Amino acid sequence: MKATIRTGNEYMQLHEDGAIERTTSDGFHVAPNASRWAVVGAVGLNNFGNIVERFSLADILAGKVSGWLHKNGKQRVHLVDFDHGAKRIWCNPTHEVYLVKS
Repeated sequence: MKATIRTGNEYMQLHEDGAIERTTSDGFHVAPNASRWAVVGAVGLNNFGNIVERFSLADILAGKVSGWLHKNGKQRVHLVDFDHGAKRIWCNPTHEVYLVKS
């Protein structure tokens, strides 16, 4: 199953090993390399910014994460990635992961 990350007006391919493949609007292509930039999971935050849910990469790719956004459009579940040796929680812009059956 293929997964696509939509963040703002940009679309990125999410591979099964978590690697992110990105092509920018000016044609610059970032090849997927899980050892450098990869999604490792996702977290759900409450109104105070505390983590209340954790999802693995397998959960994301299996479609077990639903409701990435609240009804008002604010982010509910945030992706967690590993980039340049550090884990990061994506906060802005809003983002969602779409699964496409192949």
